[in-house]
Amino acid sequence: MAIERRVLGLLTVLLVLAGALFLAFGPNEAADPRALGGSGGSVAEAGGASGEPALADDGAAARNDATVDGIAPSERRAVDGASDSAVSATSDGTRWSDLLRPIDALTLAPIADWQVLLVMRGGELVVQRPDDALDPRRRRDVTLTVLDGPHHAPRPFDLRPVTNTVGGPIDVQLHPTVSVRLELAQHPAQPPFAMRLEVQGIDETLGHGEVVALRDAATRLATAIDATTPNGAREVEASQVYAICSRLGLLGLGSGAEGMLAASRPAEVVASFPHAIVDLPALGSVLIGPRGENYVEFTAPDGTVWTRLGGARVQLPREGSIAIEVRYLGHGSVVGQLPTPFTEGEIATGPWLDVDEWDPNDWSTANESGAFAFEAVLPGEHQLLATWKDAAGVAQRATRNFTIVAGEQIDLGLIAPDAGTTIVLEPVVVVDGEIDRTRLDGALDGAQFRYVLCSDPAFITSLEAMDPQVFSELEESDRLSSPFYQSASLAFDSPTSSVAEGESDGLEPVTLSGLTGTRFGLLVLQTELPTEVAPLFLDPVWTYEPLFDAVGTETRRLELHLTTATRVAITAHVSVPPSTVEQRLWGFVRNHDSGECLVADLEDAAPEDLAAGVPWEAKGVARLTAGTWTVYVFCASGSIDQDSLSARELDFGQVASATVTCAAGDTPEVVLQLAPGAEVVGPPEAFADEGAPPTKWVQVYPTDLGPSAADYWYGFATDDDAGGSTITVSNLLPNTEYRVKDSSRTFRTGPGGSVVELAR
Repeated sequence: MAIERRVLGLLTVLLVLAGALFLAFGPNEAADPRALGGSGGSVAEAGGASGEPALADDGAAARNDATVDGIAPSERRAVDGASDSAVSATSDGTRWSDLLRPIDALTLAPIADWQVLLVMRGGELVVQRPDDALDPRRRRDVTLTVLDGPHHAPRPFDLRPVTNTVGGPIDVQLHPTVSVRLELAQHPAQPPFAMRLEVQGIDETLGHGEVVALRDAATRLATAIDATTPNGAREVEASQVYAICSRLGLLGLGSGAEGMLAASRPAEVVASFPHAIVDLPALGSVLIGPRGENYVEFTAPDGTVWTRLGGARVQLPREGSIAIEVRYLGHGSVVGQLPTPFTEGEIATGPWLDVDEWDPNDWSTANESGAFAFEAVLPGEHQLLATWKDAAGVAQRATRNFTIVAGEQIDLGLIAPDAGTTIVLEPVVVVDGEIDRTRLDGALDGAQFRYVLCSDPAFITSLEAMDPQVFSELEESDRLSSPFYQSASLAFDSPTSSVAEGESDGLEPVTLSGLTGTRFGLLVLQTELPTEVAPLFLDPVWTYEPLFDAVGTETRRLELHLTTATRVAITAHVSVPPSTVEQRLWGFVRNHDSGECLVADLEDAAPEDLAAGVPWEAKGVARLTAGTWTVYVFCASGSIDQDSLSARELDFGQVASATVTCAAGDTPEVVLQLAPGAEVVGPPEAFADEGAPPTKWVQVYPTDLGPSAADYWYGFATDDDAGGSTITVSNLLPNTEYRVKDSSRTFRTGPGGSVVELAR
């Protein structure tokens, strides 16, 4: 900083020497420092630039050297006491009123009593009236030119184009300004506290960086046109204002109201009430708030009340001023401790001030030791809501009511779970219809299950509309987007309902305590058996009561049903059509008596080298119950379209089926030789009922198998060259009658390798 001051001092000396040389060796006419204008002189008036008496705390007119409404002289637009070296006319007599006609940016009405403020080289502030004359020969001596009017924001502009104006004055828009008066609502007054101010509503077409630069220019402009600013500092600020506005393209007189800068607005003041904040942009808004961690209550003229830690956004009128009552509230602090060990500890305090404006001080998280703290709490009555998961992953909840006053710290101590309903989830293993207390002699000790227990009404309503078993079989991504999870997530933050979500420790009972509510919904998700046990049984199935009422302590029985499976070995012989680069296998089995369809676990790994066209074997297994089953296996072959070099599926596909009878203790084997399947093509209308809208994809199934088999045959519509679209369904069983799912349409396939075309 010492070096910078020396540099500035040296520059000042150089400027003084240059000025002396100019006076000594300049033109013959006298070098009049007033050569930019006519009458000049002091323009000090009661009330400053606005021409309106300033309000002091006692309501009397203030002296120019006094603090006005809490704003010191250095914070005001100080044309009072500005330099009286407004210079006399030495040109052709052209006056500012011949060049400029300021108008209101909102009403377009002419503005009276306007003036031009000139910051000269060296930092001298010169004030020009409309009738003062302009000498364009001295324009290079001007660092910044500002057009100013009462109740309007000052506007910097480029002086050079003005001196070349012909044909009458230019209309120049000035944005009107208004004021906000802050009045203390309570008595006796609190000790002075700092307030901060941020003007909103600057032209929304500007980007964030431009808005930041514009606000910086506004603050610098307020300093540059303040008469109490030292000349050296004024010149620096004026140069910065010119550079910023030039970069933003805001120095042109035709740029419109977007060139408005709201100046003379302190970014932070120490409020001594009443306090007026002047020169705010009309129809904009201003964010007013306390400095530091303190709450302040604001009351608008219409009775609207804001209670904010972060401040209140006040909409500004078109003209005049508005009064805002301010009530200082201060803050308190709250600390506490969650039981350890825990995870996902979140704590909130209410009442929440405004759901539309989230206040981060209403929320906290516990550290590793379980401690939490709220450093800024609004004085008054509150309810603390804490949610966490204990060591067993059980969701716990606790509420505490407290009242706090400003300056107080409350220690809530250890937060124990609220007393409430206790529900015990007791797993029971059932093997082939018989309860097995040994759990397969301990072989299931490593098995776990996940659960969701919730008393939220939306969760219960969703559960009533869906089979829990279907939900438990969903993929994880589908579960998370389901209405169950959506409503369960909301219940974590609800003071009237509970949710417990976790994973069991083996198949031991799970105890959930402190639950809120009397009616509960329960979901048990699909369980994976240990690796050595899973091949011996069909997929495990949980049976339990998903909806129940509970008060006090309730035990809910969860039955894990295991059915011994007959392992059927499957061998499929697959041929490789010419040009094949990829093959994909899938299959299913169907019970003749129940119609149940199960996925066959097939090896879907074709040989890497298919170009040779060598047939290969695919292995697989199906875990089935006793009875008669039909095994279906399909293969789709893919190649590369040589014209488009894109992947395409070869026609027909390959299919095979075989029937097998299973009995306890048997290990049957099924061998299938895949052969070309059948194909059906047609427009979308051919797959829909008459009058029904056409579809972009269809599912079909053999009529003797029923809709449960529709998941294995489907087709999609593709656009054709004629502007229409065609649906193709491949891998169909030859010579078989099919039905379109959710439709009465039926069709019959031809022999293997054939295509049946359906009419509209």
